[in-house]
Amino acid sequence: MGIFSKSDAASDEIERGLQYAKDMMTQTRADFDPYMQSGTRALSQYEAQLGLGGEPAFDVSQIPGYQQQLQAGLDAVNQAGAGSGMLMSGSRLQGLQDVGQQTYGQFYDNYMNRLMGLQGQGAQMTSQLGSLGQQSAGTVLGGYTTLGEAKAAEEAAYKKQMGDLVGAVGFGLGGSMGMIPGMGRMGGGGGIGDPNAMAESGGSGGGGGFFGTLMKAAPLAMMAACDSRLKENIKHVGEKEGVDWYTWDWNEKAYDVFGLEGSSEGVIAQDVMGYAPHALGEHSGYLTVDYAALGVSHG
Repeated sequence: MGIFSKSDAASDEIERGLQYAKDMMTQTRADFDPYMQSGTRALSQYEAQLGLGGEPAFDVSQIPGYQQQLQAGLDAVNQAGAGSGMLMSGSRLQGLQDVGQQTYGQFYDNYMNRLMGLQGQGAQMTSQLGSLGQQSAGTVLGGYTTLGEAKAAEEAAYKKQMGDLVGAVGFGLGGSMGMIPGMGRMGGGGGIGDPNAMAESGGSGGGGGFFGTLMKAAPLAMMAACDSRLKENIKHVGEKEGVDWYTWDWNEKAYDVFGLEGSSEGVIAQDVMGYAPHALGEHSGYLTVDYAALGVSHG
């Protein structure tokens, strides 16, 4: 993940996995389709042989090998009759009839069994495809859920990166000026900012890469988001150098818009408007305060 840009590596990997699952399902359907089609045709012909379908029943006597086997049986009966001098006997005629019926019955039974085998194979493929479809749907659903979580994590990581960047800018600009309330604390040192300083210094919006962000952050590093609309649990704790001093917790809007969270202290911009409007600024539709212009020092 780059320092000043959001990484889509995880999202891209999930997207590729989802596309692979979809492609595999499409390929599997194509592989199974001939068997399912064969099963459908076999079932239709099976029903036709039973007089249940709309299509014509196939003539079993046209099956390859039928005529050869029938002729072989007839020849055997004729030879037997000729050898015994009974070519015109009733037993020979009955034998010929029996050969015809047996041959047809054998081929018919085999044909119907083959139709049932093909129909069963098609039904099995259809069932397997349905199961694979359910598994694929579960995979895709789970993948999109993971994708959403990954994108949310990327957003959070991006906010933190930008907060660290602007915090570093604030530290460089304000190392001798102490901490500015409302901009969070960076353990040790007395610089100005962490992710709170990021939001109060311009947030993650804007472009221009590192130098663009740096130029935006530098002028705003001395400003602090002090709008009461970003705060909750506001408590007046006294005065400091002649101005009312408060503690508060950042609310959900502060986090959504600027990435601010946790607790802080300082002034309320709406109060400052009444006695030092020159110290006010505005960012993303919310009031900010320049503590230096207000004449309040911080330790």
